[in-house]
Amino acid sequence: MGRLLCVIIAFLFLIPVTEAAGTLNGAHPASVTADRQDTVYTRQLLYNGRVWENRYQKILSHEFFMTRTPVSGSVTMNGRTFHGLLLRYDIYNDELLILDSPDTYLQLNKEAVSGFVLEIDGIQYLFENFEGRKAGSMNGYGQVIWHGDSWLVKKYVKEIKNKAVDNIYDSFTETESAWLVTRESAWQLAGNRDLYRALSDREVEVKHFVRDNSIRIRVKEPESVIPVLKFYDSLRTRSEE
Repeated sequence: MGRLLCVIIAFLFLIPVTEAAGTLNGAHPASVTADRQDTVYTRQLLYNGRVWENRYQKILSHEFFMTRTPVSGSVTMNGRTFHGLLLRYDIYNDELLILDSPDTYLQLNKEAVSGFVLEIDGIQYLFENFEGRKAGSMNGYGQVIWHGDSWLVKKYVKEIKNKAVDNIYDSFTETESAWLVTRESAWQLAGNRDLYRALSDREVEVKHFVRDNSIRIRVKEPESVIPVLKFYDSLRTRSEE
């Protein structure tokens, strides 16, 4: 009887130990398994691009947006946003790269990326993927300056200029253009005429608004167009009510 009592007492002491062993930081084993599965799924979704190759070591400057150093950012893929990533935007090839290991970058699948954010010196830069979204010649990634019913976008392009430095070394050159993306199409804004052409369905009202409010439009400074677009969007909203 004494031996049986000892066995029972030992069994009772084992119960909480066994239960505790199946719990990590207050999480049930099922939730731990789910978290691990979600982590695996996330990695498969993010890191399924092809390995990026550095082909431009001999060219002065670099092909990236603002800095060659990876920066903190987020990516939206297949309707899901992932934060806390290290990213670089390759303007020359119009591709987004993610740091996979200290020496390896992956080129993310552009068909799955709808947009991304880069944080540089405390400023967030929002990019959207306009590939095949609207009629017009603007495709790929563009920086969103303003977004309402319409979109005001900066498109960056880099090219390689041969013997640009000292007539010896090749170098990257960068240009940018402003685009207005409406429900109907995408318009490159080279001057005020392009803006009024893009807003032709409300051109009279828009011109009156610009004149009455002494707005000076400078498409080379796209931010100056924002008040006009806000007014234009308000007109369309009213007409649909």
